[in-house]
Parts: sequence; structure tokens; C-alpha cells
Amino acid sequence: MKEKEEKEKEEEPRIRELKEAPRIDFEKVKQDLERIDTNVKTISEKIRRISERAIQEGMKRKSEEKEKRKAKQKKLKKKEMKVYASKTGNKYHYDKNCLGLKRVSKKNLVTYTNSREARRKGLKACGICK
Repeated sequence: MKEKEEKEKEEEPRIRELKEAPRIDFEKVKQDLERIDTNVKTISEKIRRISERAIQEGMKRKSEEKEKRKAKQKKLKKKEMKVYASKTGNKYHYDKNCLGLKRVSKKNLVTYTNSREARRKGLKACGICK
């Protein structure tokens, strides 16, 4: 039992009584606090820059995706667009103002609901306004 008591006494933290308060170098503490403050500001600035960059990249990606979707929709819509041709011609046009239609009079201009209908009539797509 004595051994147990001795071990317990050794394990207990030793409390020392101070006769006077420890000396604190307030200038050093002030410098340390200023250094910490500077580091926090630097870190905050870096976080702000990283956040801004991430936001810009996200916006850029979104706009690129939108453009891709719009381009895809335009390609899909072209199949559904009205097409124009002359009564006697063998080409159909997506653009009513295409150079290939300049000499066609309004009375000889035919409108089809889509390119599929024009192809059924034996017409081919214009090389200018594809």
C-alpha cells in the first residue's frame, strides 16, 4: 500500500507557490499580436481572392455551358425551321434573304414548313445559308 500511495503522490501535479507575478514583456506580446493580425489579414485576403476566382470560373463555365446549349438548340431548331425555295429551283434556303434567292420573285417563292418537307420534294440544301 505504501508503494501505491507513493506512486499517486508522484503522479499528482506539483503546485508551486509564486512569491511574485511572472514578468511579462508587453512589447513582445504586442509585436506577437501585430504579427498574428497581419497573418490573419493576409490569409483573409488570400481567401477573398480564391473565392473571387472560383466565382469567376463558375460564371465562365456556366456561360460556356449556356452557349453550348444554345448552339445545340439552334442546330436542333434548324430542322424545324421554315425553308424557302423557288418554284422551279432545286435548292431550299433557311434564310429568306440568302443570295441564292435574290433573283426569285415573290410570286415564284415557295415556303415549306421544314427542311424534311423540302427534301421530300427533291430539293437540296443551299450551300450558302446552311
